[in-house]
Amino acid sequence: MALTALERLDLMDALDSLLEQAKTAKGLDLLDISDEIDTTLVKLGYAPGSSETPPPPPAADVAPEIVTKFLAGDYSAQSDDDFVTTLNTLDQYVGVFLTLDDVKAGAITWINKRPAQSA
Repeated sequence: MALTALERLDLMDALDSLLEQAKTAKGLDLLDISDEIDTTLVKLGYAPGSSETPPPPPAADVAPEIVTKFLAGDYSAQSDDDFVTTLNTLDQYVGVFLTLDDVKAGAITWINKRPAQSA
């Protein structure tokens, strides 16, 4: 069951309220609050007593078009502002579809194609 962002926020608020109540509760009230906390945690996706971490979301198998074009050198003729925008866009894919060394190599290629400007 996937929760929406608003449902998660509501459950987190409820959990926060229950944890505050648990600080001062005693006896049977504390047991009731503990049960409500457990129920809320289960709704949020945390199983009680489970030490397993949820599986990571599946990574996309195909690299985005901007990554494949960058690795092919298609952006080496861009203007300064456009190249900086491209680098900023690529930032989210570093470590997933390309390495920092790939980005550095692309930047070096871009600089080498404009020796008069880089001097």
